[in-house]
Amino acid sequence: MAQTEAADGSTVYSSVGEEAKLTKLPDGLGGEIDLSGIPDADVAYRGKDGKVHVAEVKNRGNATTQASLPAQAERLGNWQKAAPGRVARYEIATTKDWQKIFDKFQYKKQTKSQKAANEPKVRPDGTPASEMAKHGVGARIAGQDVSPAQLKAMDDAWNAKSDTEKYEAIHSGKMKDPKTAMQYLGVS
Repeated sequence: MAQTEAADGSTVYSSVGEEAKLTKLPDGLGGEIDLSGIPDADVAYRGKDGKVHVAEVKNRGNATTQASLPAQAERLGNWQKAAPGRVARYEIATTKDWQKIFDKFQYKKQTKSQKAANEPKVRPDGTPASEMAKHGVGARIAGQDVSPAQLKAMDDAWNAKSDTEKYEAIHSGKMKDPKTAMQYLGVS
């Protein structure tokens, strides 16, 4: 997607950010892409809209349930708000398991000492969708854009359903992609 959305002459970067010591990058157009505050960005570029875009890429929706996502979504949201002309999003490559963005997070990994002390496992509150929405970060799922407001509305509607209703919706195709799910959940 970045190749088609990047401004003509803009450089599209991958695997950049503070961990790679690549935070101030030329955009190929005489400007700069500033990634300060982002440890690792999967994709960064200046778009045809003139804005700097950062995308965190996940192959499937279940990858968003990692316990590290809330902190990552907060960093992306803070980066986006720090200067005008910035857009951050999660990019989920496929619709396979995409609805997992409405599931609870996985448990945080425990250290050996935590396990030895029999400390209880902990997981972040909320869901990937609620955390993205809370920080103003949208998503693109198999090419379909979903705004933070839509993520929140879908998350609320989905999690108000019973487990039986969720099962039936998934298996009947009502959650096959974001557009279909929005219709089913009454979200526009």
